[in-house]
Amino acid sequence: MRRSRGPVEPGSIVDERSLTAVSGDQVAVPDPERLIHLQFRRFAGCPVCNLHLRSVVRRHREIEAAGVREVVVFHSPTEELAPHTTDLPFAVVADPARRLYAEFGVERSPRALLSPRAWGPIVRAVLSGARNVVRGREHLPSTSPHGGRLGLPADFLIAPDGRVLAAKYGEHVYDQWSVDELLELGPSRTRGRSAERPRANARSCPTNDLRETSVSEAEGGVMGIELELHSGRPVRKGSPRDTLLRGSYAHGEALARALSTLARQNSGKLGRVDPYNDTLFNEQEAQATRQEVAALVRACTDDQQKAALLDLAERLEACAATPGSYLWFMGD
Repeated sequence: MRRSRGPVEPGSIVDERSLTAVSGDQVAVPDPERLIHLQFRRFAGCPVCNLHLRSVVRRHREIEAAGVREVVVFHSPTEELAPHTTDLPFAVVADPARRLYAEFGVERSPRALLSPRAWGPIVRAVLSGARNVVRGREHLPSTSPHGGRLGLPADFLIAPDGRVLAAKYGEHVYDQWSVDELLELGPSRTRGRSAERPRANARSCPTNDLRETSVSEAEGGVMGIELELHSGRPVRKGSPRDTLLRGSYAHGEALARALSTLARQNSGKLGRVDPYNDTLFNEQEAQATRQEVAALVRACTDDQQKAALLDLAERLEACAATPGSYLWFMGD
């Protein structure tokens, strides 16, 4: 591929190369057997990057099933990235010299932060990131990140033969492909899979009332609700890891979608679960909620949401059976 700083367009050919991930693994780009989704993010610990990547983590198995491999590039050095990437299920590549950024024409600009379309996601990312730092699940970024804070995101979908099938250059810091858009961009087998999935705002698990706006339609991306069972009330200002018994992080988006069908009024205890914040149930509340979840499972027609509800039922049962325990609904 040409080495100019101009944009890479669909139809361009990416030269074969092997990238070294932060984990030390070698990553072939292009991949001879799968599509590559090459993401260009910003700096290590970037709250907006983390907000987006959490949505990718939640649906990573679905992305892999569609024949797509995620490769994410940051312009931070490996030593800065390492603490932030230990739990990510995909390859993360450090490019502190910005060679890949230059090759693919990925730029920096003040509009990354100054675009009004970025302000909502930035606020939500900072608040969500702060909660995750308190929970011990994320680390604070450097006060002076390598490469600065004005980087723009970019996405490229690369075929096994090196052809660029699609490309997107972000206009602001949170302007990238969603997972739904990524799955729509692949070959026919990928499009076929995503076409069978409900739309992001589909209400596949009906209840007696619906919220006017689903969680997935909220500004700034798809929400997610993760679950943690704690032996006692978790202390947000301390280390919630001390009381953690088990966690469930694989169904966050699907659970948020399933619970988004509930109205806050006349929908039992689950109706007060806040997808934007944290909600705690004690063992008595967990016991009382089990029948609500069972009813949702019976009405649900979406496989992913049903799996999320069954997982929730298992966590509620464990909480109800553990004296003094709490089930923590961790919203974005």
